Amino acid sequence: MTHKRIGVSLVLMALAFVACKKDEEPVPEPEPDFTCNYGVDVSELTSSTLTEEGLIPLSENYSWTYADTLRSGSGEVISTSFVTVEPIGTRTIDGDIWWRFSDLLSDIHIDGDSLYGLQTDLTSCKFKNRDYFPLGSDTLYSHALVGGDIMTSLTAYVMGETVSTPAGDFTDCNYYEVEAVKTTILKPGIGFIKISYPMSDGGIREYTLSAYDVD
Repeated sequence: MTHKRIGVSLVLMALAFVACKKDEEPVPEPEPDFTCNYGVDVSELTSSTLTEEGLIPLSENYSWTYADTLRSGSGEVISTSFVTVEPIGTRTIDGDIWWRFSDLLSDIHIDGDSLYGLQTDLTSCKFKNRDYFPLGSDTLYSHALVGGDIMTSLTAYVMGETVSTPAGDFTDCNYYEVEAVKTTILKPGIGFIKISYPMSDGGIREYTLSAYDVD
C-alpha cells in the first residue's frame, strides 16, 4: 500500500512539473547586436538637370540603345531585339547620389573615376560595391576580391584591339570579367559597349551598343 501511495505521489509531482513548464513564457530571441552602416538615410531627388562625369557620363537626357541577342550554345543567333536604357531618376543614400535606369542596369553611384553598385549583404544591410574602376594601359587585375560576404574573382584590363559595334568602333576599352562568366566592355566617357553572360539553358545573352546620346 505504501509503495502505491509513493507511486501516485511521484506521478502527481511529475504532472505538476509539466504543467508549470507549460505555463512558462517563451524566451524571446535576442536582438541582433549590429546596426547597418549604410543605407539608413534615403531620400528622392527631383532635379532633372543633374549631370555627373566619370567612367560613364550620366544625365537624365542621355540614353544608350542595345541590340539584345540570344545565342544558342553553338553560337547560332536565336533572336535579336532592341532595348533603350535611360536614367529615370536619382536618390541619395547617406549623402551619395544613386542613379536608377529604365532597363538593364542596376543602381549606379559615381565616386571619382569609379562606378559603384548597390548590394545587400547576408545581414540584409546595404553596401557600396566598387564594380568598375579606371585601368592603366599596362595593368592587369586578376582574382580581386569584391562583394560583401562572397569572394568574387575579377579579371580586368585595357583591351588592345578595336571593338566594333553598330554604334561605331571603339579603342582603349576596359574589359571586366567576373567569375570567368559575365563579361563587360566599357568605353570611358561613352558607356557600356558590350555585356554578355551565360543563360541557364547553355546559351549566351549579349547586349551590344547600337546607338547612344551622351551630349
